[in-house]
Amino acid sequence: MERGPLAHGWADQRWTLARVKTLIGRLFHVGYTVEGTWRL
Repeated sequence: MERGPLAHGWADQRWTLARVKTLIGRLFHVGYTVEGTWRL
């Protein structure tokens, strides 16, 4: 995450909960809801 969203394939530099959720799924092969991501 330190490299920013652009390094992970998104076109801008905003981290959204949906993007964090997607990245968690890609890196750790687990699924979270957006609400679950917020609670992390």
